[in-house]
Parts: sequence; structure tokens; C-alpha cells
Amino acid sequence: MKGKIVLIFILLAIASCKKISNSKIDAKIYVKQYKTEEPIVNSEVQIFRGKPGTGFGTELVETIYTNTEGIASYKTSVDKDFDYYAFAKADNYFNDGDQVILERGKRHFKTTIYKYANSYVKIHIKNANPYNQYDLIQFSSACLSGHYQFQGSNIDTTFLWCDVCGCSWYGSYPYQGAGLVTKNGIEVGNFFSFTPIPFDTLTININY
Repeated sequence: MKGKIVLIFILLAIASCKKISNSKIDAKIYVKQYKTEEPIVNSEVQIFRGKPGTGFGTELVETIYTNTEGIASYKTSVDKDFDYYAFAKADNYFNDGDQVILERGKRHFKTTIYKYANSYVKIHIKNANPYNQYDLIQFSSACLSGHYQFQGSNIDTTFLWCDVCGCSWYGSYPYQGAGLVTKNGIEVGNFFSFTPIPFDTLTININY
């Protein structure tokens, strides 16, 4: 009989550790770099609330920041008639993406927000096959304002692809690009795949 009482006490203690009031949130929000799992320090974490069933919050209720371990803690009483969500922003990262829900009534709830690092792609076009000092080379990308033309005795040009319209890419995320190169009126489509380097610039060489 004593053993049963002890077992019941243990089960009740475990249950009390996992559950809290449905009007409270006890959450740790981890903010990390995608793939590398590196914590993002001093990331701004915005807490929103929204109507249940919508899947996102529309009203900003609080702003907190991650510590040296990339963790933001949110522990407070909330209005149980709303769902609560977190969204993270950080310098040098893409600040789009989804909100993550913060579960009410669960002790030590944990969730993770992943951010993509900014990366850039540099196109290097060299006049090589064959070479003439009067060659005209044009390069156009999918970015409508990313159009370049160069002509002269030293055509060996390097530039950031789409830098006119501010294109940048998800670090560590495979991507395929395309551009149209015209040399002396002959058009050649150029397709290339690349994996950008987080916080860095990848150079792609194209010889014409």
C-alpha cells in the first residue's frame, strides 16, 4: 500500500512539472543559423498574439532579445483567448519567414527559429574565346535592372550579380541562377548552380 502511495505521488509530481495554467506561457525560444545550428546572439524576438486558428499573430505585445546562447525566454501570464507567436529578426540575416507558436500551459516549452545568412554571388566575365579588342559583351540576368554592357581593349569584368536591385542569397542553401550573355550579337544562355557562402561572396567565372 505504501508503495502505491509513493508511485501516485511521483506521477502527480511529474504531471505538475509538465503542466501549468492555460493562461501562462513558459517558453525558451532558440534562434539559430540555418544548417550550422550556430546560436544568433542579440537577435530581436517579437512576440505577437492572434485569433485562434489563424496560424499567426497580428498584434505585437512584447520585444525580447536572445542571450549569448541564442536563447530568448518568455515567461508570463497571457490572455487565454489568443494564441501567441514568436518572430525573430537579426542583422545580416534574411528577416522574412514564419512565426512559431508558443504553447500555453506547458512548462519549459522550447521552440527554434532558423535564420538564413546573407550571401552574395559575384559574376566574373572574361573575354577569351576568341579575343578581339573591339568585342562587345552584354550580360542580362533575371533581375530586370541587372543589365551590363562592356566594350574595349581590356574586357575582364567582375561585378555583383543583380547588385543594382540588391539581390542576395540564402547562405548554405543550394540555388540555380541563369543569365544571358551576348558576344558580338551571338546570344548564349548560361545556367549555373551554386551554394552561397554565409556572410561571404562566391565568385562564378564565365569565359567568352
